[in-house]
Amino acid sequence: MTADTRLTTTYSMWSKFRNCRRACYWRYVKQIVPIQSKEASLWFGSLIHECLEIWHETRLLNLVLEHIDRI
Repeated sequence: MTADTRLTTTYSMWSKFRNCRRACYWRYVKQIVPIQSKEASLWFGSLIHECLEIWHETRLLNLVLEHIDRI
């Protein structure tokens, strides 16, 4: 990035800058990001939705916990 290049900022960028300036530099200036698997994110989100569905249908915490243990 040169001095003439403008950087569009976001709330996420400023939040990262506030918490760790070096991490903000690597992510937003150098555009280096950690390798993450999308499957893990989707898996966790699906699990949460399934647990919420069980909870709202039964209101039984033990069934929700059993579902988590089966996964």
